[in-house]
Amino acid sequence: MGGRIVKLKSAGVEALINVNVGGRLVFFGREGGENMIKSDKFLLKETVESEIIPDAFTDFVQFYGQEVWIGPQTQWWKHQTINMERRNSPINWPPDPYVSFGRFEVVEKSDTKLVIQGCVSEVSKISLRKIFTLNDKGLLDCAVEATYHGDGETTIDLWNIVRVSGENVVRICGDLKEIDGPTHPFEKKAIGKKVGIVYTFCPDEMSEDSVPPEIGWGEDGQVHSGKFHMNMWAGIIESYNERLGDVLVMCFPISENIDNETNVSIYPTEGHSLGEVYCYHTLDKEKSMYELECHGKAVTLKKGDTASTSISLILHHSSSFVVNND
Repeated sequence: MGGRIVKLKSAGVEALINVNVGGRLVFFGREGGENMIKSDKFLLKETVESEIIPDAFTDFVQFYGQEVWIGPQTQWWKHQTINMERRNSPINWPPDPYVSFGRFEVVEKSDTKLVIQGCVSEVSKISLRKIFTLNDKGLLDCAVEATYHGDGETTIDLWNIVRVSGENVVRICGDLKEIDGPTHPFEKKAIGKKVGIVYTFCPDEMSEDSVPPEIGWGEDGQVHSGKFHMNMWAGIIESYNERLGDVLVMCFPISENIDNETNVSIYPTEGHSLGEVYCYHTLDKEKSMYELECHGKAVTLKKGDTASTSISLILHHSSSFVVNND
C-alpha cells in the first residue's frame, strides 16, 4: 500500500502510518485483526478529497491515533507573532498544527522500517523526523527527532500520545501524583484505584447515576473528563481489551528510581508528569477514549540542535503483561 498510508508488517503484526496527517500511527494490531489504537476512520483511507493544510490559525481536529506533541503546553504559542490571539490567550490550546496535521515526506521505507521527515513549523520553528521500526517479535519502536530552526534557544520536551478505546481497562506502573488543580477548565477527578502493583482505571464502573458528585459528568451531564498524573516506577502503560483478549503495552524509558521517586528531568512547570492517562468518557461509548501519555526529558536547544525520544508498542495475549510477568 502506497500513497498516504504506509504499511509495516512483521511477526503477524501490522502497523499503518498516515504520512499526510502528521505522520501519525493510525493502526496497530494483529494481521487481519482489529485496531488496538483508536483512530478516526478518515485516517485509514488511502484516497480522500481533502486534507488539512496547516497554518498558525488551524483549529484542532481530534483524529486520534498516535502522535507527538512538543511540550510544555503553556509555551505552545508564546514564541510566535503570527497569531497574537493565541499567544495572549490563557487557554494554551491547540497544539502546534504543523506537528499534528503537517505532511511528512518518506525518506526510507522497507517492509519493517519507515523514516519520514516533517516540515519546519511556523509556530514552534521545529521539524520532526519519525522512525518506525517493527521487529521480528512484533514490537513497534516509534522514535522521533526534533530539530530547532529558530533563533536564540528553546526548551522543550517531546510528548508521546497514544489513543485507545474507552471500553478498555488501563493500567499504569506507578502511584497517583497529586498536582495543584486541573490541567484544563472542564477536568474532573479521574476514576481509578490501586490494584496490586499497578494503578487501574475502570470505565465500566461509570454510569449516569453512580458517578460521585466530586467526579461528575460535566456541565452538560454527558461527558466525564479527567486526568491521572503518575509517579512512575516503570515506564509501562497497558490497555487491555477483554473482548479481544489482548493487551497493548506502551513502553518508554525512564531513569533510575531514587527513594521511590522517578529521577527524570521533565519540564519543571504546569503539572507535567512523566506518565499520564487522560480519560474522556461519554454515555456514547463509541466516543469514549483514553490518551496514554509520556513526557521525555526537557532539553534546551539552539539553532540546529536536536532532541529525541521513543516509545515501543507490543501486543500481549493476556489480561496484563505487568501482572503476569512480575
